[in-house]
Amino acid sequence: MRVNDLFILTEKRLADHFYKMGFKIKFIGSSIEHHGERFPSLIDLDATLNEIRPTLRPLYRAISEDISKYTPTN
Repeated sequence: MRVNDLFILTEKRLADHFYKMGFKIKFIGSSIEHHGERFPSLIDLDATLNEIRPTLRPLYRAISEDISKYTPTN
């Protein structure tokens, strides 16, 4: 199974930080109160992986490899 869209609920400041790092994040609704003001957002994973900052690519690869080790293949 492949996931392309990731839905998240974050503070605006954190979503802005993700955007600056190259994440393709889009606000998809108005804010709600959940332990502070939070915004529903959508991350396009394919676009993010194509445009993520080069300095973050090694971290992404390391995390991806670790996840692959512990993910069953069916």
